[in-house]
Amino acid sequence: MFPLDFFIDHPARHMAPAVGHSMPPEGCQALADMQGVISKHCAEVQLAPVDRFEFYEEARRSFAVVRACSCCDHVLCSFCVFYQLYY
Repeated sequence: MFPLDFFIDHPARHMAPAVGHSMPPEGCQALADMQGVISKHCAEVQLAPVDRFEFYEEARRSFAVVRACSCCDHVLCSFCVFYQLYY
């Protein structure tokens, strides 16, 4: 388990679906499960959506990216945690 970064506005984020698209039911369930885990340990933290290209840019700038995946009825659900160095 890695700690969340409480020095930023949204320490828990997920890639939002592209404009005009919606999250599949399996993705919604995975996000609800992840929010449940986060809320159990950090009740004040809510998952925040991030635009796809901003998500990629944030990953590129990160020191490390920890990815956790699960497969729900042929849908790959992945969550990334970015660890950035602040100078």
